[in-house]
Amino acid sequence: MESDGELDIELDIESELFVIPQIRYKTMEIIDEDIKETILVVDDEEANRALLEEIIYTYGYNVICAENSKAMYKILENKIPSLILLDVMLPDENGFQIAENLSKKEKLKDIPIIFVTAKTAPEDIKKSFDSGGVDYIKKPIDLIEMEVRIKAALQRRRLELKLKKTAVIDPLTDVYNKKYFFDIVSKQLEYIRRAKKNLAIIIIEIDAFKEINDNYGKQISNNILKELANILHTNLRLYDLLARYAEERFAIMLSGCSKGNANKILQRVRNDIEKTVYNYKNYEIKFTISVGISDIKDLKDIEDIKETITAEELIKVANERLHSAKQLGGNNIVIEE
Repeated sequence: MESDGELDIELDIESELFVIPQIRYKTMEIIDEDIKETILVVDDEEANRALLEEIIYTYGYNVICAENSKAMYKILENKIPSLILLDVMLPDENGFQIAENLSKKEKLKDIPIIFVTAKTAPEDIKKSFDSGGVDYIKKPIDLIEMEVRIKAALQRRRLELKLKKTAVIDPLTDVYNKKYFFDIVSKQLEYIRRAKKNLAIIIIEIDAFKEINDNYGKQISNNILKELANILHTNLRLYDLLARYAEERFAIMLSGCSKGNANKILQRVRNDIEKTVYNYKNYEIKFTISVGISDIKDLKDIEDIKETITAEELIKVANERLHSAKQLGGNNIVIEE
C-alpha cells in the first residue's frame, strides 16, 4: 500500500466526537453562525485520522473520518460536510481523482477540499488546484498553518453560500424568489417528461392585500406575508418548492403530484387561514387567500408527452385560474377552467 507519509505531530488531547445535523431550508443549505461546522477527514492511516480528529476538534469543529474513498462516498450520501481534508495518497483512489469526481457531482461540487500531502513539488501543487482543491497542507503538518488554512477555507465557503442565498432567496419572506422558481420548474419539467410523471403548479395570492397595507401599514402587511410563507412552508414536503412570485403572491411546485391532490393540501391551508386571527401589536387581523392550480394534464396527456412543456405555460394556466378565483370574490381555489 502506497503511503503519503505519516503525520509528524505529537499531541495529547482528550477528544469527543459528535455531529450536529445540518440546517437546510428545503434544498438550500443555510449558514448558522451558532452551529458547528463539520470537517470530513479522509486518510488511510488510522493513527493520522485519530490525531487529526483530536486536533481539529480543539479548533471548534465537528469531525467525521473516512479511511478511503469508498467510506467517504458512503458518508457523503447522508451528510454534506463544510470542508474535506483529503490525503492525496489513498489505497483505492488518489486524492486528485477524488476531487475531480466530486467536482462533477451537483450536490458535492461546492465542498471545499484541502489536500494533505508530502508532495510539495510545483507540479504537485499545481495539480492540487487544477483538480479542484482550494488549498493544501504539507506534511509534516504545522498546527498553526493547518488551523489558519482551515479557517480561511471555511470563511470563503460561508461568504460564497451567503452570496448564493442572496441570489435565490426573497429577503423578506426567506423563501425562494421568482427567478429561481422558474429555473427549477424548467429543469424539473424535463425530468417529468422523461419519467412520465405529473407536476402541479400553485399560485396563491392574499385577498385584499392593498387594503391591509393601507389600513395597517407596511410593517404589518410585511408580517402578513411572512406569516403566510411560514404557513405554506409548514404544509409542504421537504422536496416541494415554495417561492415568492410577486408582491402578495406565492408560487409552489409539487413534483409528482396532481392538481387534485394539490387542491386537498391548499383547501386545508385555506380553511386554517380563514379561521385564524393574527395579532400584530394592538391589531387583530384576519385575511384569506385565493388560489389557482394547474398540472401537466391541463396541457398534454402524460403518456404522450413528446415535447417539453414550459414553465411559462403551466404557470400561465395557474395564474388564469387564480384570476377566476378572485372574480368569484376571493377565498376560493380554482383547478378547472
